[in-house]
Amino acid sequence: MIILPCFCSAQAYWLYQEAEEYYYGSGGRSQSYEKAFWLYKKAASMGNIASLRKIGECYRNGHGVDKSKRKSYIFVKKAADLGDTLAMVMLISYYLDGEGCKKSMKKCFKYAYKAANQGNQDAIDFLQQFSCYPHTEVLME
Repeated sequence: MIILPCFCSAQAYWLYQEAEEYYYGSGGRSQSYEKAFWLYKKAASMGNIASLRKIGECYRNGHGVDKSKRKSYIFVKKAADLGDTLAMVMLISYYLDGEGCKKSMKKCFKYAYKAANQGNQDAIDFLQQFSCYPHTEVLME
């Protein structure tokens, strides 16, 4: 039983890599957002967290799928809640602008701190800009 989860994880990783090649038109593949989106969905269904973020990016930009701020937010939040640091950084702007969700400085700072604690420089820079924000102490807990 241990082999199957490892196989699925490896297969999900390779599907994600293939999706990236289609998304960017690299590795000898022609750019195809539609193929990339389909492969991201397949990889995400097999447990690849980064694919959830990329699905959110596809919805955000209308790459291979109709634009949807709400769907973008949903997939990016799932990835962030599962530990994807880049998704956490994306949520900073989502909560700042109310993109697909309600504006929330508290949630914005929550994800900024999570990403910063994982060493993400963009999140660290963001928090340094708001060092005088009055509620930052509460969110550090």
